[in-house]
Amino acid sequence: MSDHLALALYNGKKVSDLETSHQALEAQVASTVQELSRTNTRLVQKVRELKDRLRIWRWRRPRPARGDIVRVMVSGIKELIDVHGAAFFLFEENAVTLKPILPLLIWRPPRRKSSAANP
Repeated sequence: MSDHLALALYNGKKVSDLETSHQALEAQVASTVQELSRTNTRLVQKVRELKDRLRIWRWRRPRPARGDIVRVMVSGIKELIDVHGAAFFLFEENAVTLKPILPLLIWRPPRRKSSAANP
């Protein structure tokens, strides 16, 4: 009988220790969740701040000139389809006209065959 009583007291102590550990872990989890929540709030605020800075930076940075953009596009098109000249035009719907975009024409003279090859 005394063995049963000793075992019951021992089990009771272990259950009490387990409940204490469980409460300590719950407190740690609650603290960690609260800390993660605060960190998440700070991160969200920082992301918003960085997005605002990026918008301002994009707004303030210098834009490339339209002629430079056209020059790069025409150069790429000429290389892609192997033509000697190219130009871009804007279609003005209200006037039903084509308006050239400068540089008006980018032309590369055709390569001449060597005179030695053509006697």
